[in-house]
Amino acid sequence: MCWRSLSFVLLVWPVGVLHAKASARFCRPPSLNHGYVDPHQPTFLHDTDLTYACDHGHKPAVEGWWATVTCQNGKWSHEPECIEKSACLPPTIPNAGYVKNSGGWYAQGTELVITCNKGFEHKRPDTSVRCVDGSWTSVPVCEESADACDAPPKVPHAVIIKEEYQAVFAANSQLQYQCEDGYKTEDGNTQKTISCEAGNWTKGPTCSIDRCGTVPIVENGVVVETEASYFKYDCAAFYKPVGPDTVKCYSNGSWSQQATCKAAFCSVNTEQNVNLVNVGTKYIEDGKKIRLECVTSYWERAKYSDVLCTDGKTRATNCCTEHDLYWSYC
Repeated sequence: MCWRSLSFVLLVWPVGVLHAKASARFCRPPSLNHGYVDPHQPTFLHDTDLTYACDHGHKPAVEGWWATVTCQNGKWSHEPECIEKSACLPPTIPNAGYVKNSGGWYAQGTELVITCNKGFEHKRPDTSVRCVDGSWTSVPVCEESADACDAPPKVPHAVIIKEEYQAVFAANSQLQYQCEDGYKTEDGNTQKTISCEAGNWTKGPTCSIDRCGTVPIVENGVVVETEASYFKYDCAAFYKPVGPDTVKCYSNGSWSQQATCKAAFCSVNTEQNVNLVNVGTKYIEDGKKIRLECVTSYWERAKYSDVLCTDGKTRATNCCTEHDLYWSYC
């Protein structure tokens, strides 16, 4: 006897569950005051559309003079509602906010105080709107502040953390870059913070690959570009790079070469040369020449010596007049 009862329960239970699941996909006609629906029927299947409109002196609580709702798993996509024609729907004000009404609409005479988003400010003196006969009075305009900043610059191998993307940031906003794993900033850290100051962002990081460690300091030169697997450098005046000006980072963690700036000039100490007028030490760029004045007696015409710099070595002419130097007689 017990076994028969158990069998009966087992047979009935799945049928009840299936019936409950099936009925959950039906929608009953919505309750709508001051309006009417089409079609009229006792139940609506899943994904069925229902159109409704409102009586004279009322309107749907959505845009338009009629509206459509859809049955979705036993519930309507929104609850049909007819409101007085003098009521207002929520205003659309770019870059601004206000206190929302839980009902989704606002009665005649309602006044809303409009607050501009961070980084924006009111263009006109009016900062509120009032619902009058179904429409809002002149809507405030929020325009970008003069001291606000646009979206921060994109940095290769880095992301902005702890902040949602937005097109405008208020003055004094701070953002933090995080370098990709295996990369570091120019000062050896993995993060760098920038600030919005007077409409511009402070300098962001350069995230370089950390496989070879920090980019070395170039004596008598400066690093002008860093990328994931190399850096470029320029040498100061009177210096030139030894080999290529691009140093690569190999997968074994070593640099392709040492960044070196070799002296590319000559020096002439006129104080130590009895034939030259003492003007201190003069420097000559490699491949170029200068003209130095020679010591002469007061009755002699002025004489000069042309000094040429080649590969760090100087070659000077005799002390001659400018005429003789011009015609290469000297």
